[in-house]
Amino acid sequence: MGIALIMGAIPGFFIATWFVMILWGNISPQLGIDTISYWTSTLVTIAIWLGVAPLLASSFKKAVSKS
Repeated sequence: MGIALIMGAIPGFFIATWFVMILWGNISPQLGIDTISYWTSTLVTIAIWLGVAPLLASSFKKAVSKS
């Protein structure tokens, strides 16, 4: 279960990074800030995933323990 989930998340990571870069490029002119590169978008995505992954894991464990 573990390695398959990790391997399945890899394409999602790169797609999420691309979406962050595209959305930032659309929003930044309205806020008056510069656009970001793909590498900066990668760092933003890693930060988001590090914050969200533990929350998802804990909610999944709670859902499994209730059933």
